[in-house]
Amino acid sequence: MGRLADTVAVITALGDGGQPLGMTVSSLTSVSLEPPLVLFCPAVTSRTWPLLQAAGSLCINVLSEHQQDLSVQFAKAAKRFEDVAWMPSPGGVPMLRGSLAWLECSVINRYRAGDHEIVIARLHHIASAGYGGPLLRHQGRYARLAIPGAEVPGA
Repeated sequence: MGRLADTVAVITALGDGGQPLGMTVSSLTSVSLEPPLVLFCPAVTSRTWPLLQAAGSLCINVLSEHQQDLSVQFAKAAKRFEDVAWMPSPGGVPMLRGSLAWLECSVINRYRAGDHEIVIARLHHIASAGYGGPLLRHQGRYARLAIPGAEVPGA
């Protein structure tokens, strides 16, 4: 499965005390246009996912190719929002500045699937900034889309 490219995103929400929460996922895909649904798959061992889920409203921040540092910070750092610029979404959920797109949503279904959960969320607000291409993961490394018209080695 490492041969498939995955879109990298940070799921954010506000915790009980109003503190921002977030975690990196690299399993994001569209499910339906009507109604607008997406899915992502957090690990069942995640300590952050239960806190995000309890918040109700979430924001899926689709990271741009220039936000690799945020992907790493939200995957491992103890203080994930330290020195991170964000603004509230229409529903008040943290939207990370510089992201390619923001998908404000709420969870409608969850399914256990091995060591992960499949989470289906309904979109309520969508915004796009258009800061370059998406941040991708491919074969365990960060990757970028090829520039249109550029030569592809070995083609």
